[in-house]
Amino acid sequence: MNEQRQVIVNKILEKQNLTLALIRKQIFDIFDLSQTKFDADNYYDQKRALEYTSANEVSQERLSNNTALLAQIKKSDLVLDLGCGSGLSMLAAKRKNAFVIGFDLSSSMLELVDRKQNGDVIKLDLKQKLPFRDKIFDSAMSVGAIHFLQEYESKLKQMFFEVNRVTEENSPFAFQLFPSKKDQNQTLKLETAS
Repeated sequence: MNEQRQVIVNKILEKQNLTLALIRKQIFDIFDLSQTKFDADNYYDQKRALEYTSANEVSQERLSNNTALLAQIKKSDLVLDLGCGSGLSMLAAKRKNAFVIGFDLSSSMLELVDRKQNGDVIKLDLKQKLPFRDKIFDSAMSVGAIHFLQEYESKLKQMFFEVNRVTEENSPFAFQLFPSKKDQNQTLKLETAS
């Protein structure tokens, strides 16, 4: 009986490792594509938006919870979520009874957001000026989005300036990003070694 359990456990672990490898490949493929002209509406059609959401639900929850913790989100805070996608990252802030406004460039991803559960959303590019008045948000967060700006230093600086402009003074901005292309090979080597 123990042998059968071990076989089942090994198969589950193999599948999880395979799934993690596929998710990492998907992330790096998206990053590679982002370094050229990226069209979010073309890339994330309804099918791909659904696939991304279901494949990343668990990992996004963990990343979002950690990011929300770092953003020091409290009850009744007004939180800005940059690159909210299908709303997975917004849930962490909503669990803390905060009000969340998220934005993303992909219409298909935004269509998946449950606005009653997650918060409100608008279609907007990270590279754009934010259409909010000064000092309106209590904090800001971003999970898996701003790495798309790593190669565009002026746009990245502009985005940080805009977040600073629309958040209260000394408000936290917590974000998670993936390594730049030049750092990816080093990251993969470290993961392989462990």
